[in-house]
Amino acid sequence: MHSESSGQVRLFNVLKAFAAFNHEIMYCQGINFMAAVLLTVMSEEEAFWALIQLMKIHHYDHIYSKGLPGLVQLAGILNLLVEEYLPEISDFFAMEGLKPDIVANKWFLTLFGCALPIDIVTSIWDRFLVDSWEVTLRVALSLLEISQDIILNSKFENVFSMFDNPPVLVTAESIATVSRRYQISQVIK
Repeated sequence: MHSESSGQVRLFNVLKAFAAFNHEIMYCQGINFMAAVLLTVMSEEEAFWALIQLMKIHHYDHIYSKGLPGLVQLAGILNLLVEEYLPEISDFFAMEGLKPDIVANKWFLTLFGCALPIDIVTSIWDRFLVDSWEVTLRVALSLLEISQDIILNSKFENVFSMFDNPPVLVTAESIATVSRRYQISQVIK
């Protein structure tokens, strides 16, 4: 087990190496969460190369490119999916003049590393490595659906903090069960 300070040093080393290696992105807030998740299961060097592979093979670099085009695209797709599958949540956000992606953007930027316990995040990442972007959208929809009653019965300003500490109902099993309901592969192609 690594101490907290050595964990911070390891994270710094991976992020510094990534910024030196990838001159287009260099560093963007959110990459730190991804590197931190990787460091929970591998060495610094392995985490660095895994981060590079996430960017290249799974096109995560599109999320972080100038103007965040991948994030904008994912957010737009999510908003359409929420309108279709979770209209009450869509209406809830619309009453405030916002769209559901306002809570999901940080999920996409960090591949859920900023918002969920590590056991759930690693489960999501396992599926992401197999099914890629479809998983991120299914998980985002699942988190909104699982939390729907709480969201709809909350004051709007409390919704944002709720997604920093998700409800106890959010488990790897509940996400897996709910996410199977969503047939979205045609939407993202």
